[in-house]
Amino acid sequence: MRLSTASQMFLREEYHEAKKLAVEIIAINAETLEAWTLLATIWKELGRIEYAIFCLMFAAHMRPKHLEMWFNLAEFALEETGDKRSDFLFHAQFAYAAAIRNDTTSVKAHIGKARCYVERGKPTNALKEFHAILDLKPHDMEILEEVAMLCIDMNNVTPAQELYRKSIAYLRGSPDTTSSSFSWTDVDIYLELYGYARQYDEAIKELKSLARWLLGREEESFWDDVTADDREWDASNTRRLAIDAFERDKYPDSSYGPGLPIELRVKLGLYRLHLYSPEYKRHFEFLDPENKTGENRVANNPSLCRKVADAFSDFSLHGSALRFYKPLKEIVEENTASLNIQMGKSFLKEKFEDEAEERFKEAIRLDDSDTEARELLASIYDARGEEKSAFDLVNQVCERKRLQEPEPDLPRPPPERKKRRHRIKLASPSVRMTPEILEAQCHTIKTKLEGMRNGDAEATKMWIAAAQLLTQEFRNVPSFYPSDRSSMARVYGVGDLSLMAARLGAELSDYATDPKNIPENYRDISVSTWLDIFMEYAICLAKRGEQQESYEIVEAASEAIVFCYSREYKFQIHLCWCLCALISSDDHTLLAIARFFLKDYQFTTDAYRVFAALARMNNAPVSWYNSGPTQKFVLRQIKIMDYTLVDEESRKQNFVEKAAYSAVDENGRLIINEDLDISLLMLYGYILSTNNSFQYALNYFLRAYAADPYNPMIHLTLGLTYIHDALKRQIENRQHSILRGLTFILRYYDVRSESQLIEERLEAHYNVARTYHMLGLVHLALPYYWKVLNEGGEDIKEDLTIDAAYNMQTIYMMSGNAEMAQSITREFLVI
Repeated sequence: MRLSTASQMFLREEYHEAKKLAVEIIAINAETLEAWTLLATIWKELGRIEYAIFCLMFAAHMRPKHLEMWFNLAEFALEETGDKRSDFLFHAQFAYAAAIRNDTTSVKAHIGKARCYVERGKPTNALKEFHAILDLKPHDMEILEEVAMLCIDMNNVTPAQELYRKSIAYLRGSPDTTSSSFSWTDVDIYLELYGYARQYDEAIKELKSLARWLLGREEESFWDDVTADDREWDASNTRRLAIDAFERDKYPDSSYGPGLPIELRVKLGLYRLHLYSPEYKRHFEFLDPENKTGENRVANNPSLCRKVADAFSDFSLHGSALRFYKPLKEIVEENTASLNIQMGKSFLKEKFEDEAEERFKEAIRLDDSDTEARELLASIYDARGEEKSAFDLVNQVCERKRLQEPEPDLPRPPPERKKRRHRIKLASPSVRMTPEILEAQCHTIKTKLEGMRNGDAEATKMWIAAAQLLTQEFRNVPSFYPSDRSSMARVYGVGDLSLMAARLGAELSDYATDPKNIPENYRDISVSTWLDIFMEYAICLAKRGEQQESYEIVEAASEAIVFCYSREYKFQIHLCWCLCALISSDDHTLLAIARFFLKDYQFTTDAYRVFAALARMNNAPVSWYNSGPTQKFVLRQIKIMDYTLVDEESRKQNFVEKAAYSAVDENGRLIINEDLDISLLMLYGYILSTNNSFQYALNYFLRAYAADPYNPMIHLTLGLTYIHDALKRQIENRQHSILRGLTFILRYYDVRSESQLIEERLEAHYNVARTYHMLGLVHLALPYYWKVLNEGGEDIKEDLTIDAAYNMQTIYMMSGNAEMAQSITREFLVI
């Protein structure tokens, strides 16, 4: 009765009342299957997908032998979860696995489980499951197709090739299977495996053999010996007659060249092209790009024509590529920005600049957001000497990239900085600050500066008010923020575009062309004084908790043309920016801005030390210090450093692209490293260590150790890394790792304990004691703690006495020696 009532409520969309009644039914009898399924449906309508899945899972467990229950659960997790599908893939996989446990012969369950593995990024497990499916359903072409795609994703096509070969051998040996079990589509998929592996000779052999089989000429095996050309698949018999074994009238002409699908013919041509065999020309001519036959084959096969054209372009056969691109342009659906860009590139290579220009303009007309066409068009104008047109295009590229992508230096913009600062509207000359007001504000800035720095509330208030007016006055000067400079500042990425932008900007900007044109003062105030006001004002705003406003002030300074061309001013601005982020505990902005030092002072040891110091001073968690973007950025610096330290052969094997250097000296020349930078290696090792990736960190610490084997800090770091790795739950040889760690710790101690500085000796005693303490070897830790207490005293900059005494108190209390713990407390821990 209750179940019927609940169902009626559900139909009337009284979901909450129906839910209460369903829960009441389950409370009476938890094994009421219908109540669980009804409750699942109710939760679905209420938008609580996770609760619905739990209800279906309970229901399935009540009827474990009924596979449909498990299938319903799996299908719900896959089809009803919307954008949360990935969160419930495991539930679907669990359901299919449960169905398999109850019926190991269920192909549907195995297929579902395999596809869940694929979607969850576990290809090895998926491949094992597909093998199980093929044991139950051998030679199934749909399953083999999924295996082929999976093996391509795994970058290992050998397993799929073997399975296909077995199935093909079976089907060839069985009667009446040609048309029903193996089709041209299957041939195409099978050949993709060989093409992906670049096994072009094998691909050609397999293609010919399978096509011959499907066309009913399997007996003509003598064609396997004709490998130099593809005369077997010519449209006419002219070349075939030169083969003695060929019998002209034994098979119809349609079983030769005309019978080969054009998709496979193009594939055969591509394989010949990769083998640099002129035979490819015969195959591609079947597409008839000039439409000599009147059949308009390009219009019927535009994707094949585009594939051929792109292949020609990849092989630098640009004239041939244009033959196939041109008919595609006449097809409305194919006349895309991408096609015009490819045509333009080919025209450029063939030295037809005017035609290339037209194609790039057409691409821009078809897709206004495109940046590649603008870059290429800019390069044409630049080569012609039309700097203004080239620079305008570069600025358009920068603007579109800014709109399309997040800034690379800010991996995740903070919530309050989602939008870029809009420039303040320039004031008209009639409302500019008068000389009298300007002088009064400058007087306030000078007289209240000391009080502001000392924390005087009234002085701070007056100083900030004056600084706000003065910075506003400065920001309202149009010549300080020209459009060219603001566009240049938004050049994204490195390479030819940024270099072109910098060069063109230098040619077009009066300021960049002649540094003498940059004023040394404004309104009788030096530029350096203006910068000091900006920086002090930004720091004051950060201290007041106005984080966004402080960032805007620093950013305004960074964009001003009187500051941005000075290396010294840029350094001060970014240092202030970091200080504002430190005050605001904004770790991600801090580390993003701190990358400036690593980029502009690349391969400078102090730059890496500054980066590490800023990260250390920050009070926020280490999440942004060891985040993925930071790891990738620092690792990229290491790769760039390593690039020049290896020979050409190693570069080809280990580096995908040429290193991108960014640091320049005062004369604008690139600075290229000549040796390993130990600080950079240690910095990346520390980032990995804080992420508990100790094994990976050891690689970089050991590289630093090889370069400087007597550095006590490297010894200490290596020792702690080995020991922390040994304390992880999964470790192959814990004892061996601990011994290695202690070896480096004691080497560190041997050097540090002999130091003339008492602080370094105390540090050595404490670190060894703390290491033994961490390992639970307190009887070995206590003697070193006692050394700290015995050597400690007054006038020590970094006294570790309290730390050591506290640890000793803990050890003695845990060992039951309360009297000793009290004695240490009274002597060292009572203030």
